[in-house]
Amino acid sequence: MRKITYGVLLTGLAVVSSGCLAVAAAGGAVAWQGGKVISEEKVPMDRAVYAVESAFSALKIELKEKVSKTQSTQLRGEYPDGANVAVDVVPTGDQSCRIEIRVGIGLKDQARDLLNKIRSRF
Repeated sequence: MRKITYGVLLTGLAVVSSGCLAVAAAGGAVAWQGGKVISEEKVPMDRAVYAVESAFSALKIELKEKVSKTQSTQLRGEYPDGANVAVDVVPTGDQSCRIEIRVGIGLKDQARDLLNKIRSRF
């Protein structure tokens, strides 16, 4: 029992100290890792890409580039204040995808706000 307790504590400490803390959210698990918000969503990739484009428009983010490949779509944009935005949509199944959002140089709150705006458009 002591080994299990230590294992759980050490795992928790590793997660917190690495800056990657996953939390349950309305659409799926959300993590902050490597300066970006990463979210698993139960929506098809094409629907998620449309939601990203719609959120960009609503937030007045100028879409600078959209690159679609078979395994992912990347959308790059710029906020009116000049902050850069990169959103990657990667399919994880027929009806699910992973959305990775980076705003500026690790602007966590803005990235989470953008994710919420995207989710409201699914």
